[in-house]
Amino acid sequence: MSHAVFISHASENRAEAAAVCAALEAHGIGCWIAPRDVVGGQDYAEALVDAVASCRALVLVFSRHANDSAHVRRELELAVRRGVPIVPIRVEDTPMAKAVQYFVGSHHWLDAFETPIERHLDRLVSSIRALLRGPEASPPPHPTPEPVPGPSFALMASQPECLVGRQVGPYILRSALGVGGSGAAYAAWDTRLGTKVCVKVLHPGSALDRIGAAVKRAVRALAALQHPGVVRVHGSGEVELSDGASLYIAMELIDGLPLDAWSRSQSDEVLGRRLAVGQAIAEALAAAHACRYIDDLGFEQTGLLHGDLKPANVLVRSDGRPVLVDFLMMDVRRLQDPRLLPEEGVPITAALGTPGFMAPEQETDGLVTARTDIYGLGVTLCHLFHPDAPDPVFAAIASRRDDPAAGLAPLLRRMLERSPGSRPASMAEVVAELEAVRRGAAS
Repeated sequence: MSHAVFISHASENRAEAAAVCAALEAHGIGCWIAPRDVVGGQDYAEALVDAVASCRALVLVFSRHANDSAHVRRELELAVRRGVPIVPIRVEDTPMAKAVQYFVGSHHWLDAFETPIERHLDRLVSSIRALLRGPEASPPPHPTPEPVPGPSFALMASQPECLVGRQVGPYILRSALGVGGSGAAYAAWDTRLGTKVCVKVLHPGSALDRIGAAVKRAVRALAALQHPGVVRVHGSGEVELSDGASLYIAMELIDGLPLDAWSRSQSDEVLGRRLAVGQAIAEALAAAHACRYIDDLGFEQTGLLHGDLKPANVLVRSDGRPVLVDFLMMDVRRLQDPRLLPEEGVPITAALGTPGFMAPEQETDGLVTARTDIYGLGVTLCHLFHPDAPDPVFAAIASRRDDPAAGLAPLLRRMLERSPGSRPASMAEVVAELEAVRRGAAS
């Protein structure tokens, strides 16, 4: 059944969300609900983005748990940006958090405090039916304009090949490399320099003043970094498609294997090579955390976080040199948000990461710090050293007396501590400890 309604809920409200889904589908209204409709092997975040993009209404199952859910907030943000109507149904009499109120605001609420929830769902079904039916049609005073021909961002999200052959700024898009939560990536040709590049076309919303400024600041930071272990950024610009405007980012086209695929291609005996790659990744991150750049207002800034460390975002060249790509700072949803800053003023950022690689504070609160990157690197290193293990994290941190890399398992355990304060204090400290492990394994 194709879906007209996306059901947003915290994991603690699965039962209520399932009841809402059953009531709507019993009346022929198709629903999309996680985890039921995430296809096996499909990227979880991409599945959510696609489902919100293709729905006609979003039902929010609201409770104190929804208040605290970073995932719910991201789904609401996606709906608001795409103009999707939101229908909140309250299953608890709980005040709305400001972060939720920011997106839901004055929407009409349906209250379902009294159990069972089923006694309230006829009203919800009626509301959704009316919303999907829309106002009664009346003859327009003027002829309806024909849709603007050509590719669109909506089409790009499902068929990125639609932009192949199009020129974006000075770049001609040659082939689609993939599509993700923030946009689609293309192999492209720089018409000025006659070189191959990678161009990432961001989804709509990134051209808005506040968001666009944040993306451009991130581009300036990456362009200033100039580290061999970090993808080089050439610049950014605006792109106009038939359904709106957005931004693109042009960067180095890396010819390499994702970290886990590279690790599988190595024999079990090349521990030293894996340690060298792991240390190189940490060194690139340390350089990013310490980099200095001039922002668009002329002020010097320090530090660039990654926020989405995972094997897919580390490409290893044929000579064994790893390169970090897809800094989440370039994702249009990862923006400085003063509503989320703690009182002590520690620099943090709202973020969308990857389940399984996010630190606890990132997954629950959407916050990223240098120690969050340390956690993400810890999980990534587990996959580097044990790419074929059913549980790479368990395999990597299970210390053995005969382990040839003495000290690696204890370091990874510290990097994966739930409390940020229990992890290494800096990425530079991680680099030093990995160097000590390498020396010990080589002796």
